[in-house]
Amino acid sequence: MGLEPVLAQELEQIGATGIEILNRAVKVDYDKKLLYKANLALRTALRILVPITTFTAQTDDQLYKGAMQVNWTEFFELNKTFSVKADIKTTYFKHSNFVSIRVKDAIVDRFRDEIKLRPNVDPKEPQIQFYVLMGQDKVTIYMDSSGESLHKRGYKVRHTKAPVSEVLAAGMILLTGWDGSQTLVDGMCGSGTILCEAGMIALNKAPNLKRRNFCFKNWKDFEPKLLKEVTDELKTAEKEESDGWIYGYDISGNAIISASENITGLELDDSVKLKKIDFISTHAPKDHAIVILNPPYGARLQVDEIENLYREIGNTLKHKYKTCSAWIISSNAEAMKHVGLKTNKKLHLMNGELECAYNRYDILED
Repeated sequence: MGLEPVLAQELEQIGATGIEILNRAVKVDYDKKLLYKANLALRTALRILVPITTFTAQTDDQLYKGAMQVNWTEFFELNKTFSVKADIKTTYFKHSNFVSIRVKDAIVDRFRDEIKLRPNVDPKEPQIQFYVLMGQDKVTIYMDSSGESLHKRGYKVRHTKAPVSEVLAAGMILLTGWDGSQTLVDGMCGSGTILCEAGMIALNKAPNLKRRNFCFKNWKDFEPKLLKEVTDELKTAEKEESDGWIYGYDISGNAIISASENITGLELDDSVKLKKIDFISTHAPKDHAIVILNPPYGARLQVDEIENLYREIGNTLKHKYKTCSAWIISSNAEAMKHVGLKTNKKLHLMNGELECAYNRYDILED
């Protein structure tokens, strides 16, 4: 939620056409090369879905028959395991699991009809994954080209508690307008997700080049040579060094160690500077820096403690980060009031299941 325009811009940059912004999704014209590139290069997408069929269904029988119309043997081999997931918003069916099972039954039965054998289902680590989206009586079945969510980049060596998602981190950075040419400060960096995503943006590194598993590799029409061509193009476009510095601070020594290992794994040590320090004790490293803060939301703190923390954050920005722009994300609306600065922009994002405000504050000279 809230990242659709950012994703649309990313898609335009990698050559997509027919771009249409939807609710928590962006639709584009299909192209196999774009499909591979999107999985490797998009920073704010969770998964890339390709529609296979659309039909209407109000009953169990109509759902099954609609899915049976597809010749599934055209899309994957018998020796590939598969699974079906469903997301439904309808009054015709009560449970998404039931919809998944009926579509699964149709796929298996169609295989039996065509070749007298059936593929195996693997709900945990399927090689082929289908996604069913149902709104009232409209059913669309997609092939999920990604498999696991694209936020699982494959670069994380160490984690801290409640890390921000890689996709959200990238979205937060891109929403600020930061492009690597300015100074960026993450004042409460944790295991360094925002720093890692920023470093890859600054060096134009595709975020999923380290990831090995994509469902599209198991499709019948997979072209390894085309994937290599796309991969080589993305690597060629990388920059050798960043134009601006990235600074990461955290009061926890364990967090700094985790961040350091993750940054080293991505070969970003020359772009990112880390320091074990409380953000309240810091000063802006340079004028016109962009500051991103993901402070505690208050789940394990008393009300007065969390309010005082946000008040201190506001005071630090006001007195030590003049001429900078600061962005703070939090699900604690009451605590955000204690920042005490004029909000220049207010966006809404999801951090996991938490709906958060993402506020911009432009710090002016006295």
